[in-house]
Amino acid sequence: VVDADALNMIAAHPYMCGYFTENIIITPHLGEMARLTGKSISRIRQDVPGTAAEYAANYGITCVLKDAATAVALRDGRMYINTSGNSTMAKAGSGDVLTGIIAAGPGNGRDGGNRSGGLPSRSGRGRVPEGKRKLRDAGRRTGGLCREIV
Repeated sequence: VVDADALNMIAAHPYMCGYFTENIIITPHLGEMARLTGKSISRIRQDVPGTAAEYAANYGITCVLKDAATAVALRDGRMYINTSGNSTMAKAGSGDVLTGIIAAGPGNGRDGGNRSGGLPSRSGRGRVPEGKRKLRDAGRRTGGLCREIV
């Protein structure tokens, strides 16, 4: 599972894409994907699923492109769209949580498709529905702790 600074390294040294194998899962946000592809964030935002699918197909990997709705493009062409996230997810550390959840997948008997396709929805739902209810009832969205994501 490749995220954050590793993605920035790949963007700075594109030849590293040659080392990708079919087991690679990248989890960029829009800024990281802009650096990887050379496209502008606004252009990527116009077609998040298409950008994820194109990158996954070009390199034979799985791409979990994080935005308000997360697009999960598998190397075999399958696509999942996750709309369960919220503004609490847009904070430092939430990508690390997602990376950890995806990386833990093989220990749970999941293959790459199930691992990357299903688990972003788990992280988006949050562990404590009561806490989400309290935030909604308060009429505001605030930051949370990373441990509250799962």
